[in-house]
Amino acid sequence: MTKQSKNKRLPRSARNDKKAIKQLVDMDEVHNKSDKPLLYYRTMEEIRAYRKKPVKFKMQWLEAQMEFFHKAMPQRAKRIRKKIEKGQLF
Repeated sequence: MTKQSKNKRLPRSARNDKKAIKQLVDMDEVHNKSDKPLLYYRTMEEIRAYRKKPVKFKMQWLEAQMEFFHKAMPQRAKRIRKKIEKGQLF
């Protein structure tokens, strides 16, 4: 089965979601080739200070970040995420 015929069997939304994911992966590969960090940079001192914080604090911070990102995430991204979790895209 060719890739094209396989894509024709998928619903249109799934084909679009796969295309969007491929574009994100391609963008990530381009960014990783540069010497600059993707979003921000942390010094070793900042990393060491964070590592000294209690695990409970780090988990609460992580939970708050995940809640924020989920609320801010577009519906299309949520659909893609659910399909990945269910193993429908990869």
